[in-house]
Amino acid sequence: MLLLNCSMHGLYTEGIYRKSGSTNKIKELKLALDTDVENMNLDDYNIHVIASVFKQWLRDLPNPLMTFELYEEFIRAMSECRAPAHFSIELQQMNQF
Repeated sequence: MLLLNCSMHGLYTEGIYRKSGSTNKIKELKLALDTDVENMNLDDYNIHVIASVFKQWLRDLPNPLMTFELYEEFIRAMSECRAPAHFSIELQQMNQF
């Protein structure tokens, strides 16, 4: 619900995951979600508050999404990725045909 809201309403918001929301509003939203998630209206909250609650939820997970067991594989996969500049050059070459 939080991530969907961020995707729908915050795509063009600068610093959506970088900037924090109001501490009081974050506490209020977390309490509301813990109390009655079914009747929540996220439209009452600033997008930075919603993103901050989502980031806090990720931090509070007992195990990270990118598990410790697969950490080396994630690092290896990222090192094999090409820089975005390579992609634009390849796209230009493909469009020449």
